[in-house]
Amino acid sequence: IYRRRETELYTSVGVLAAEDRIVSAARTQVIPAVSAEVYQAVEDAYQQANPTRRLDAGQRELARTFACSEKLVAAGIGPAGAGKTTAMRVAADAVRASGGRVIGLGPSARAATELSAGLEAPAFSLHDWLGARERLHQGKRV
Repeated sequence: IYRRRETELYTSVGVLAAEDRIVSAARTQVIPAVSAEVYQAVEDAYQQANPTRRLDAGQRELARTFACSEKLVAAGIGPAGAGKTTAMRVAADAVRASGGRVIGLGPSARAATELSAGLEAPAFSLHDWLGARERLHQGKRV
């Protein structure tokens, strides 16, 4: 009761460092995975093939950002049922159409399984992926 609210900390140095790495990655310029022309062709094909489940403006923007962004990291946030997976599927299709490979990463094994089904691509939990990455870095079998 007698403490100032701004003196309470609910994080750690590790979390703050991770946030800094994410923000830094989000500012890092890269070559887009997909050209605007290829993305548009894939989006148009999706819209024609799914006349009753067309992408709304938010889904189109999310898919285009995931596929064509010049940033190393892009994020999409929304409630269940908002269409994030559908948008990611269109972005994944565009990456594949450009000759790229798609691998999903989820916060849990269950989320990775659902992501894999939604993207029609392999997906892993972050824990499994980070473990495999560390073993590979050490020169061990993955």
